[in-house]
Amino acid sequence: MLKNLRDSELKEGDLVLNTKTSMAIRGKKKIHLTPQEFRLLEFMMRNKNNVLNRKLILNKVWLFSSEVDTRVVDVYIGYLKKN
Repeated sequence: MLKNLRDSELKEGDLVLNTKTSMAIRGKKKIHLTPQEFRLLEFMMRNKNNVLNRKLILNKVWLFSSEVDTRVVDVYIGYLKKN
């Protein structure tokens, strides 16, 4: 269950995301994320009970432009899964 620990922290299971420091921690391990990976993870955590299609993610996280390939969402989700 997603919990707002403070205005700046989101938590899902043992994953804590601090939106002020852009830090992600799973358990006791710090996860190094690029700014784009962090924005994607934050968006997904804030919308975990919603269906998120590629177009919505591109519009909200990448501020979609016709230059962005829709497969970029799959690539970045793959990066997050590796962490």
